[in-house]
Amino acid sequence: MNGPEEGNTAPPPANNPLRAGGLQKTITMAQIAKAAKVSQGAISSLLNDRDYGIRVSEKTRERVFKVCRQLGYVPNDLRAVVRMYPEFGDFCLLLADDIPGGLQNPMASRVAAHLQGRVGSYSFSVGRYNPLTDYSDPEHSLPDPVPTGVSSKVLLLGTYNASLAEELSRRSVPAVCIGASVHSDCAPCFAQDYAQAADLALTQLAQLGHPDPVVIVPPAESSPEGPHILAVAEAMVARAGRGAEGLLIAPTTAAGGAQALNWLRGISPKATAVFCWSEETATGLACAAQGAGVPLGGELSIVACSGGQAGALTRVEMPFESMVAEAVLVLESLAAASDSARRKALARAPLRTFPARWIEGSTAGVHPNRGAL
Repeated sequence: MNGPEEGNTAPPPANNPLRAGGLQKTITMAQIAKAAKVSQGAISSLLNDRDYGIRVSEKTRERVFKVCRQLGYVPNDLRAVVRMYPEFGDFCLLLADDIPGGLQNPMASRVAAHLQGRVGSYSFSVGRYNPLTDYSDPEHSLPDPVPTGVSSKVLLLGTYNASLAEELSRRSVPAVCIGASVHSDCAPCFAQDYAQAADLALTQLAQLGHPDPVVIVPPAESSPEGPHILAVAEAMVARAGRGAEGLLIAPTTAAGGAQALNWLRGISPKATAVFCWSEETATGLACAAQGAGVPLGGELSIVACSGGQAGALTRVEMPFESMVAEAVLVLESLAAASDSARRKALARAPLRTFPARWIEGSTAGVHPNRGAL
């Protein structure tokens, strides 16, 4: 493939409006340099994304790329195309290394599925990043596939890494982070509203006649938000009026849910409802209860905190689909903006929390008499 400085006017992808016309004649670097009032060396530096000893300011970069777009210049090198027309670059999903199981993690798999359903004709790739790595250090390259240069819109999932967000911003690659409760002027952050989810679960259970549910929470170290979830779970138990017996820490597995049933049988007062912060645990508990002949929605109600694929479980559903849909819109808007406009937008982008919603299932109902398990 020829170098990006040897641009041509070959038709861009079908979804690119430049395909419609205005590309009849070859555009030379000399023409671009003259129109942008810069040297050909500066243009070569920009198109190749390399430092040839020529300092190119942000304003000059914007002016050159604006001229290229006006002239209908389309480089041969795909990386240069994406730098010049970032709105047509790929989406990239980067998962934090501390998300257990990677794409097999229920949260990660749902975010990926929602992203795939939202990006339309664009493709997207998946990579991993280390939340503890200092990506501003030249010894650490940006996580794959970002260095390939064909991704211009990045969705970060998991623990926030400030150096990664800053490096992406410095390279004019917009990013949005899902699952991080932080304020950032480099990447808008979207977070689940765990406190609202807890309040919703307790309110709905109280209306069903379960004022003091037991809460089952994953080990704090099992996820980036583990400590925060544990704190919210402790607040739930305190509000429900139970003591230490109102909180159980159990593995986020079906086996963990099955083991929880034995523990529930031994506490007093007997539990009429259980809220599980893990739907895998809730599923295991529901299966074990049914196997033991415990009527679900009768003697025992089970509610799960879910990402949206919990089957028959009654659940408080976390809004991953809404978060991804909003993230795609934000990334497309930021990719199409100039560097200065993007910076202004990021400077006033607040941390956003997305509320959960109550989904009726078959595992929770009105308890008639507070009887034993």
